[in-house]
Amino acid sequence: MAVSEQARLATVDEHVRGENARDIDAVMSTFSDSDQASVIYNGIPTTGRRRIRRWYEVRLNALHDFRFEVKHRHFTADSLIAEHVLLFTNRKGEPVEVPMCIVYCFDEAGKLTEERVYIDEARMIP
Repeated sequence: MAVSEQARLATVDEHVRGENARDIDAVMSTFSDSDQASVIYNGIPTTGRRRIRRWYEVRLNALHDFRFEVKHRHFTADSLIAEHVLLFTNRKGEPVEVPMCIVYCFDEAGKLTEERVYIDEARMIP
């Protein structure tokens, strides 16, 4: 049985709040306890909670002032697709906005089993 749109939305909102606060425990609380949970970043998978945690530790500290804004959300039968904008200041002190798309997949309890991130990294380089 698919998880309700409201439950999926609550999980994703909690996940994004955790990312913006750089709170890795909050981010990890949105993932399934399954060892098969994964983050797939531009086609490169990171599987397992320990590896996902490390992936977030690196990325959440890579840019000192980043934040995500969710622009649009689209629901399918068992996932939530979100159009985000990544905002940060580059090394030249210029504001940068990078559009990205993330597909969030859920287990029966409404926790993330997979997060598929698609971003044009070339737009991040000054």
